[in-house]
Parts: sequence; C-alpha cells; structure tokens
Amino acid sequence: MNKNNISSNTILLIVSSLIVVLLVVLNIFTINNLHKTKNQVKEATTKLQEDKANLEKLNKLELLRSELESANDILIKQIPDEPSEDLLIEYIQSLSIDNDNTFLEIEFREREEKDKVFIMPFIVDVKGNYSSLLGFLNSMANGERLIRIDKIEINKSVENSGIINTTITASAFYK
Repeated sequence: MNKNNISSNTILLIVSSLIVVLLVVLNIFTINNLHKTKNQVKEATTKLQEDKANLEKLNKLELLRSELESANDILIKQIPDEPSEDLLIEYIQSLSIDNDNTFLEIEFREREEKDKVFIMPFIVDVKGNYSSLLGFLNSMANGERLIRIDKIEINKSVENSGIINTTITASAFYK
C-alpha cells in the first residue's frame, strides 16, 4: 500500500505541477492579452480624441458654411476662365474714369501658373489727385475682377498742381 500511496502521491504531485504550469502559462497569456487590449484601448482613445477635434472643426466650418459658399461664389465670378486682357484693360480704364484719374498705360508681364490658376502680372500707370487715386485703388482691390495689388509707386507730377503719377504693379487671375 505504501507503493500505491507513493504512486498516488507522485501522480498527484505531477498533476498538481502540471496544473500550476498550466495556470502560469494561462496567466502569461492573459497578461499579454491585457497588455494588447490596453494598447488597443489607448489607440482607440487617441483616435476618438482626434475624431472629436476634427468634428469640432467641422462644426465650426458648418457655422461658416454660408459665408464660405458666398465667398466662393464671389471668387468664381472674379476669376474668369480666359485671361481677357482686352476686358481687363477696359475695366481698369473705366475704374480710372469713374474715380477721376487719367489712365496712361498698361503693360502685361510674363504669366505663371500656380495651383491650377494662372497669374497675369501687369503694370498700370495713372495720374490724378490723391483722393481719386485712393478711390481707384479701392475700386481695383474690391471690384468685379480679382486683382492683387503688389506694389505702388507714387511720384509728384512735374506740374506740381496736386496731381500725382502712380505706377501700380498688380496681378489678375484666370483659370
């Protein structure tokens, strides 16, 4: 019986050892799975925070939507499909006349393309008094055609009668 008892104890010890080893292995797998799950939760939390920030931006843009659409409609009208230099010359001449300036000359420079929009630089010379020049510049900057004013040179007229000669370096745009 002693042999049976020893044999039983040995079997019990071996089975217990196997159970302990199995539990240790299961614990290791569980800990690894917990680490993986923790990392996944951390990544999901980060993604959720990014998505919330993006949603806030989109909500702010939604509030500005009508203004942005209106500005887009205006830009579409201000940037024609063709350069239409002749129409641009007529437009600048009419702005000059409307603001009591004398249109002297316009000279177009080399064009360039940037982001699917063509930039058409030009130099225009006008003369008039100071207030009429300001009106002309305001009309040019805020008119029906998109014009960017890059540089303004003002010189006193030789006649010294309050008339100033102005050279404006600007750019018009087309698609």
